[in-house]
Amino acid sequence: MVKSIELFAIIIIFLLSFVFFAPKINIYYGMQHKLEKQNIILNSENILDHAFSLELQNTKVFYDQLESANIKQIELNTFYIYNSLQIQDVKLS
Repeated sequence: MVKSIELFAIIIIFLLSFVFFAPKINIYYGMQHKLEKQNIILNSENILDHAFSLELQNTKVFYDQLESANIKQIELNTFYIYNSLQIQDVKLS
């Protein structure tokens, strides 16, 4: 019984550390690369890598080299099982 609890604790700690140390900034650059194929360019002033999330502040969205939108904050939470994307204060140009 004690060994199964220890094993469960080790697995939980491993999974949390895996999510914590994952290179979330690479997700952003991968997303940028895929969007460029569709003529969409994201230009973020601040990119903040938090423990379990990635935050983009003051992002400008360009479509076919025309500024299409300004986004105050984008927050991407990556938990590998459950992911969420929150976008706040979108102003269309």
